[in-house]
Amino acid sequence: MTLKDLGREALLLGAGAVLAALVVGLILDLLIMPMVTRQGMQIEVPDVSGKTATEAQAILAQKRLKLHVEEERWSPGVPDGHILLQRPGPATRVKEGRTIYVSISRGDKPFTVPDLTTGMSLREARFRVEQAGLVLGQVEEIPSEALVGTVVGQRPEPGTQVSRGSAVNLQVSRGSAPPFPAPGLVGSDTETAFARLDSLGLSVGHVEYREEAGAQKDKVLEQKPEAGVQVRAGDKIDLIISE
Repeated sequence: MTLKDLGREALLLGAGAVLAALVVGLILDLLIMPMVTRQGMQIEVPDVSGKTATEAQAILAQKRLKLHVEEERWSPGVPDGHILLQRPGPATRVKEGRTIYVSISRGDKPFTVPDLTTGMSLREARFRVEQAGLVLGQVEEIPSEALVGTVVGQRPEPGTQVSRGSAVNLQVSRGSAPPFPAPGLVGSDTETAFARLDSLGLSVGHVEYREEAGAQKDKVLEQKPEAGVQVRAGDKIDLIISE
């Protein structure tokens, strides 16, 4: 082989080496380096507290992060289904693909209305209501065979599930009242009749309106029980009123 041939071969080998180096560099630049760079990339965790799980998942997906609900718990003031806590916390820097763990609110814990109609006094009932995380609402005295001052009715009913701070209305016995004659309401105007019943501890029952020739409007035409029939406080009087 001549010196000229050796020079040509050396030149070809050098050119091949340069070409190989360029190819390797291109592979590193296009494939390997992005992978290495991405693996080391730090992503700032967004704040997803107060969001629903669906909203949070969409937000995290934009950052190439994952969501996992690790617990659900009662939380007053935070709507059901909204995120309470997250870890890692907001602004923490993590790698791509990291899972963000969250706690979800189940809303206000329901409270059970206690049974207050077991012969307890109003004072004891008030204590039981407050102990259950509720508040005492309206207290109405009604005639009853039960001992004066004892609770004989309640709303909501025992066992009802309500939210914290809900009101419980009570009916308290004022003892059994003696019977008395029903008042005569026929001919009275509606307002006067209603006021008279209220002053006697009676209630307005079924009210029916009827046209009556020659009768003035809003006058009591009939009543049941009729005037003079023995009634007790709390009884209802049905009325027929002129149109």
